[in-house]
Amino acid sequence: MKKSVLITCCICSLLWASCTKKAKFLKGAAKITKDTVVVVTESHRHTIVETKKNRIYTFARDTINTVDLLKTTKIVSKTATHIYTIAITEKEGKEIKRDTVSIVILDDDADGVPNFEDKCPKKKGSYANKGCPENSTPPVLKNSLSQALAKYTKGLLFPSGSPQINSGTYTQLNAIVKLLKKYPKARLLIEGHTDSVGNTQKNKALSLKRASFVQAYFVRQGIAAHRLKVIGKGATTPIASNDTAVGRSKNRRIEVRLIE
Repeated sequence: MKKSVLITCCICSLLWASCTKKAKFLKGAAKITKDTVVVVTESHRHTIVETKKNRIYTFARDTINTVDLLKTTKIVSKTATHIYTIAITEKEGKEIKRDTVSIVILDDDADGVPNFEDKCPKKKGSYANKGCPENSTPPVLKNSLSQALAKYTKGLLFPSGSPQINSGTYTQLNAIVKLLKKYPKARLLIEGHTDSVGNTQKNKALSLKRASFVQAYFVRQGIAAHRLKVIGKGATTPIASNDTAVGRSKNRRIEVRLIE
């Protein structure tokens, strides 16, 4: 009996020692470590601390720093016709993208016609007249018309002492009529000129008759008289010498100009 009890005690002692030793081993094996890792995404760089048990089981993950890799700045660019707001995106100092985020159409004279369509951007006008006042001719058209008028009136010459143009120049008058019908807002100043033959008073009267002759022709072709102003300048503004027959024939002329 005593021997059996002794054996049992010995077994218990051995088991207790083994369990105690195993527990100490397990307690020592639970080692906690912290690792720092860097995670980079499209827009950020994160510094993360991972807490692990026995370098296997991660039971905590803490972000200790975040860096924004993308930087967006806005710039404003202005032209004569628009204001652009542009967003520039940079990644670590290098531009990767540029986007137009807004466009403002300029209308300097606030007439409802944007600058890029407005032929008179500093004066209020109508859309129908390309942004210019109704009683005016847009600058671009004015230049075009002025050039055309100068071309068509260059050969409008008169026989000496006559208020009627040479018969072969009606084609040029008709070309001017077409222009006036195409641009119904345009108004003209018709100037009559003479050579220096005769006295000043008679030449002035003759030059006015020449201008009036052209005006009457335009009216007969359907052009309103109020769009046509006439003036006689006599021999005061020659374009050639009056000492030769050729020069005098050039001075007996009509000039047609746009009225502002």
